[in-house]
This record gives sequence, structure tokens and C-alpha cells, in this order.
Amino acid sequence: MNTRSATVRMPQRRSYGQSAKKSVVCSKSFLSEILKISGRKAACFTFALGILLLGLWISHEIRDVAKEIEQLQSEMNHLSAQNQEFSSKKTLLTRHDQLKELGKKLRLHPPTNSQVITLH
Repeated sequence: MNTRSATVRMPQRRSYGQSAKKSVVCSKSFLSEILKISGRKAACFTFALGILLLGLWISHEIRDVAKEIEQLQSEMNHLSAQNQEFSSKKTLLTRHDQLKELGKKLRLHPPTNSQVITLH
């Protein structure tokens, strides 16, 4: 072997500091790229998760309001039926002949015009 071929075959030496600095720079830029992508993906994922949770909460609230409306309508129907019942009882009790008969039983005389108050 001649000296020239021996020299060509020898690997080039680099100092450890230079290679370490390059790898750190490469790893920092590589890491920053990964973090940028991951940050974007994390932001998108967080946004999508927030929208999903908001949708679930809104649908739950809608169901609660629908149940409350149904209960209130049921109560309204019940109260309306009671109102009709009481109105019919009031009509029966306040008939003129019924009041006249009751007055005779209680030995009352018909009221004078000054005693009658009409409410509209």
C-alpha cells in the first residue's frame, strides 16, 4: 500500500463538540417542528373536544327544558280543568233562584239598592 491510499482510507475526524452542537441544533429545530405540529394538533383536538362537550351540555339542557315544559303543560291542563269545575260550581251556587231560596232559609230580606254593589 502506498501512503496516498492509506490517507484516503482514514476517516475524517471531527471534534466531539462540533458534532454535538450540530446534533443539538438539529434536534432543537426538529423538536420545535414536532412541537409546532403537535401544538396545532393539540389546539385542534382541544377545540373539537370543547365543541363536543358544549354540544353534549346543550343537548342535556334542551332535554331538561323539554321535561320542564311537559310538566308545566300537564299542570296547566290540570289547573284549567279545576278552573272549569270551580266556575261551574260558582254558576250553580250564584243562580238567582238558588240565592233567593237560601235567603228564605236564613230569613233574610232582599237588599235595598244602596246595599247592592256591582263589580265588573
